[in-house]
Amino acid sequence: MGVIHRISLLSLVLFLAVFFSTSLLLSSPFTADAQPQTTADLLEKKVARLQGKATKNKGIIELDSAAFEDVMAKPRNYSMAVLFTAIGPEFQCVPCLNFDPEYKLVAAGWSKLSDKSRLFFGVLDFKAGQAVFQKFGMNSAPSVLYFPPSDSISSVPSLDRYDFAKKYGLIRSFTIFIMISGHMWNQIRNPPYSIPGRDGRSGYIAQGFQNQFGLETQLVGVMYAVLTGSVISLISVVPRIENPTVQRVVVWVSMGLFAFMFSVLIQFFRVKNPGYPFTLMFK
Repeated sequence: MGVIHRISLLSLVLFLAVFFSTSLLLSSPFTADAQPQTTADLLEKKVARLQGKATKNKGIIELDSAAFEDVMAKPRNYSMAVLFTAIGPEFQCVPCLNFDPEYKLVAAGWSKLSDKSRLFFGVLDFKAGQAVFQKFGMNSAPSVLYFPPSDSISSVPSLDRYDFAKKYGLIRSFTIFIMISGHMWNQIRNPPYSIPGRDGRSGYIAQGFQNQFGLETQLVGVMYAVLTGSVISLISVVPRIENPTVQRVVVWVSMGLFAFMFSVLIQFFRVKNPGYPFTLMFK
């Protein structure tokens, strides 16, 4: 019985060894039936999932903080336009309510195209994605950010802001300065740039309200620009200065520059109208 018992035990051990070896071989990732998924395969599945969500919701993919991180995970072979908005009534964001249907109309039209070029439209509400708003420093809504395809996993997402508003503001301010200084009148009447005075010096201010010189309008435009710059400095620059001493100096310099330039402007006006009785810093 001892020999038979040993043979049976040995047979059981061999059976278990063969069984576990076969199981490991069948479950091995190196077998032909269980090939590992490549990055391209995972991306294709992700794109198919996004296309399914967009198709069900007229081209819009609703996002929250977790879904945004998943969609933006790199690498990605698709691009994404995300609308950062605040639709809730507690936010009272009228521009958000006005822009939302227009954005969704564009997304719906894009979803009907045959060649979509793997561009998806997402919407992230502040209530559902406050962490993402803080991550990108979004302090206003609505805003649309475009995320192009990226092959890099370690690259840090950057936020490219277009400076159209700044350029438009500068051009608009420059146009206002030259117009209120009398540039259009110069174009119509074509006055002389300056005339020599009785003492031989060039005269650059014409007396009366019916005449002016070309140089006069340029000087007035510069004075308006300096006055505007000093006010902008008090409103926008001073609050951002953290050092109290520097902040105080900038305040006094801006106020002094404003008072001085306004006094010069009054003197110009007194030359145009000698009967004007008021002055500020000069007599």
